[in-house]
Amino acid sequence: MAIDTALTNTINTTATTSYSTGSQTESTSAADDLDDFMTLLLAQLENQDPTDPVDTTEWTDQLTQYSQLEQQVSTNEKLDQLLAQGSASITGDLSYLGATVEIADDMATMQNDAVKWSYEVPSSADSVNLEVTDENGNVVYSATAAGQSGGGDLSLTRDQLGDGAQNGDSYTLSVHAVDDEGDDVDTNVSAYAQIDAIDMSTSESVLLAGDQAISPNDILRVYH
Repeated sequence: MAIDTALTNTINTTATTSYSTGSQTESTSAADDLDDFMTLLLAQLENQDPTDPVDTTEWTDQLTQYSQLEQQVSTNEKLDQLLAQGSASITGDLSYLGATVEIADDMATMQNDAVKWSYEVPSSADSVNLEVTDENGNVVYSATAAGQSGGGDLSLTRDQLGDGAQNGDSYTLSVHAVDDEGDDVDTNVSAYAQIDAIDMSTSESVLLAGDQAISPNDILRVYH
């Protein structure tokens, strides 16, 4: 029967296409072939000779093949989506390379002989105490700033942090602010870093500033 021949051709074509993983166009073509497959199956039922119906075993085999091919097409479509998402994610991460970022962290890494933070204090702040500690908890810098309503930036050079300071060392800024009645007020601290590498060895890319690992989710601002 002509329909049987067309159905067989569609099965072979769809199988070949469904095993391809190269592009979304191929997945779309396979999905179209599956529609043709189903159309031919229905046509075969409608036009079968009542005195000589389609063999049950053959019909079952055809339905099984259709189900398998449908699963393959679905898998291809999901792979296409994952590949597209992965490509977009990698492209986005690479845009950080070489950029200076502001991150939601009170720890900064010395790069190019300097470290830098930004801090925010409310308008009610009367005095602000700044304290920088090294990786061992030692205080390497301290200052008191009066009338620092709104906050500011703190940038320290290698010379200001002592003879032992080296690029790659980490420093933490603590900001203690009080109002005119001596009560503590909330403060926010962020750090600056230059992204010099990207670690893609895990499922989620990690940005690196020296040895400091930074999640893209922690980035507040990007400066190119």
